[in-house]
Amino acid sequence: MQKIISSKFFIFSALFLLVLSFGLFEQKTNLFTTEVANAGAGDNVSGWAWANTPQSSGDPVTGIDQGVGWISFNSTNCDTNSNGFIDSGDCGGDDATTTVIDYGVTIDLNTGDFSGEAWSDNIGWISFNRVDTGDPFSGDIGSGAIAKLDVSGVVTGWARVVSGSDISGEWSGWISLNSINCDTNTNGFVDSGDCGGDDTTTAVTPYGVTLNASSEFVGYAWGDDVIGWVDFDPDNVSGGTGAVLNGSLNQAPLAPSVSGPATGLTDESITFTISASDPDGDDVRYFIDWDNNGSIDETIPSSGYVSNNTSLTANNTWTTDGTKTIRVRAEDDLLALSDWTTRTIDISIPQCNNSPIDDDGDGLIDSADPGCWIDPTLGYSIANYDPQDNNETDPQCYNSNVDDDGDLVADAGDPGCWATPGLPSSYDASDDDENNCGNSLCEVSANENFINCSADCSGKFEEF
Repeated sequence: MQKIISSKFFIFSALFLLVLSFGLFEQKTNLFTTEVANAGAGDNVSGWAWANTPQSSGDPVTGIDQGVGWISFNSTNCDTNSNGFIDSGDCGGDDATTTVIDYGVTIDLNTGDFSGEAWSDNIGWISFNRVDTGDPFSGDIGSGAIAKLDVSGVVTGWARVVSGSDISGEWSGWISLNSINCDTNTNGFVDSGDCGGDDTTTAVTPYGVTLNASSEFVGYAWGDDVIGWVDFDPDNVSGGTGAVLNGSLNQAPLAPSVSGPATGLTDESITFTISASDPDGDDVRYFIDWDNNGSIDETIPSSGYVSNNTSLTANNTWTTDGTKTIRVRAEDDLLALSDWTTRTIDISIPQCNNSPIDDDGDGLIDSADPGCWIDPTLGYSIANYDPQDNNETDPQCYNSNVDDDGDLVADAGDPGCWATPGLPSSYDASDDDENNCGNSLCEVSANENFINCSADCSGKFEEF
């Protein structure tokens, strides 16, 4: 395997998962008597880990015969008074003359990605930066960070010794934070290749680094023949505290709930109610993909965020029928995204609502057809319109704007549809008697006169 390039710094591994149940380490010598300090700006991991596995003969790091020793994750470990000088005592300074080199390990609290460097007096810088380490030889978690903390507290991935020394061990300075790195198919056997197994006979020894409820890293990492076991468990760190995370990993909102009708009509505004809970209590907003094409069509609220568990409504109108799929996800104000919630709605075309189609051939498009009115006597209005009613056999007097008897008066305004002609409140939708001559009323609006209806109009007009 290619040897490590001369590089820069840092180790750490805010990590977690399985902690070896067997004692791989003896109690260590007393840790520097410093308390773990808050990390500098941007570096939120502090404290120590301990590597105490005897190194093999011929190790390139000379003068060390009892292991790597202490690994520091933050420069504040030896600058506890933050005066910029290395503390006296085991840190090796005098707290007055030797300037502290700023370093540290950081975990992005939104993504869980590790970055930065740790330091060992014996092997130098340990890095979590891919630009320093290159790509891991197995179990690579992706093209970005080489180590990651998930919301359950499990650490996966790698760190690597990148000091100027020629680290020529079998793993060339790589430190595995989880045993799955060399059991990528999870069959329980060590992978072939640089992992050193054949994927069939050598059983994997489970190990890993995790973060506990007290924000302390516990468990073990493995550095093969150069570094051996690295212990993160504070219970095994005599006289001090192990590595800790100053802060907590942001948890994404839960997938939102989406409530609304299961069916709807074309050209109808349909309302859905959306809400989501955030485990951290963060404010949220909602992204809606109305047509399931992978693009965000609407964000609610349109600006800013609302308290988690707040229900908001959104409306959509479909112009075509069929089964429609919508997707909704939540985002918290730290930009963490929930999983998508997917639901479907069946959209149909009611005959009375498929303008500009005239279903019964009466010359009126359905959306203006009295056959779609709840009460034809009331005329067309939104409140009176029933898109489900396609009874096109309504009496002719229902068909506004149609002159059924050819008297040049549209039926809705035709006295032939009035119980008492001239009195609108007496409109009788079932009365289509367009010949009202003889009702003793000379109906000028119906074109009656003393010539064509002398029975009603004779003597009603004075000649001049």
